[in-house]
Amino acid sequence: MFRAAAPGQLRRAASLLRFQSTLVIAEHANDSLAPITLNTITAATRLGGEVSCLVAGTKCDKRN
Repeated sequence: MFRAAAPGQLRRAASLLRFQSTLVIAEHANDSLAPITLNTITAATRLGGEVSCLVAGTKCDKRN
């Protein structure tokens, strides 16, 4: 009924799982994120898998 998976198949499946993630690079403009960022994160979420967001810009740590 069930057959054992070959070691090569297991390695391939494990490596494919590693690629099921998306990195969104978000542009920060002093006090807010660019409007397209939310659209990009939404699209990445719909692809499935893990979504990570890297925020880059000037004065990203500034708080009001």
